[in-house]
Amino acid sequence: MTIIEKIRASIQRVHGNGFAVYYHDDPTMNIIADTMTLPAAIVQLITQGELDQTSGQWREIVSAVVFFVDRSEFDFDADENEKIIDQCKRRALRWLAGLQLDEDLELVRWERTSRVYERFDAILTGFAVMVDLREMEGVSDCPVPQGDFNNDFNNDFNI
Repeated sequence: MTIIEKIRASIQRVHGNGFAVYYHDDPTMNIIADTMTLPAAIVQLITQGELDQTSGQWREIVSAVVFFVDRSEFDFDADENEKIIDQCKRRALRWLAGLQLDEDLELVRWERTSRVYERFDAILTGFAVMVDLREMEGVSDCPVPQGDFNNDFNNDFNI
């Protein structure tokens, strides 16, 4: 499972399988945002991360910004917008709490939060959290046996 699949699954475990979770670059998200299913989460990975070596495994630690968004009215109404932000903040906090029981990801730390006003060209309002997430299962640092991988039935493994 990729790191994005793990993040998507962790959000959907808390909010239900039908909860929309999007992951694209900004130009593509700008196009999708006009027709996306809302409320939703938008995941953006920060390009730099870390590796952690524990119990014979290398585990990736990624930094991500997760936007919980909903559509707001075209005419900006501060009071109405605050209600939408509060709902999105509750979704974000519920997801962060759910990470305590997650089998795929561990919350290492949350860096900061941000209120979202008119994200992309669409009129989206919401709440964002910047988090560092560690994979629970990584890649083993044990030597990998080398064999003839071109022939599954004739390899050099001595098991």
